[in-house]
Amino acid sequence: MSALTDLIFAGSNAVAALTEGAVNDAIEKYGPDHKVAFPDTAYFFPTIYAATGVKVAKLGDLPACVGVLKSLISNKPKLGDALNAGLATAVGAEIIEGLK
Repeated sequence: MSALTDLIFAGSNAVAALTEGAVNDAIEKYGPDHKVAFPDTAYFFPTIYAATGVKVAKLGDLPACVGVLKSLISNKPKLGDALNAGLATAVGAEIIEGLK
């Protein structure tokens, strides 16, 4: 990768790593069957549901979502790949927010 490509995808890669670590830590602490949701809403990870069709209900559902997130980051300097990396970042942010 070039320095420019590294720069373009640095944020997405950082979010992917942070998200994966947070999910693994939460599963280790609470177990895969621990329920997750956005309190006081009818929503269950709407960005993930819109992008993948997966309804996230418990921590054990999240590793597959992290896999999808990571697959969206190709590190190729093309517009479509950059847009997918942006979606990956949004998915990661949603997971991190849901883990709160």
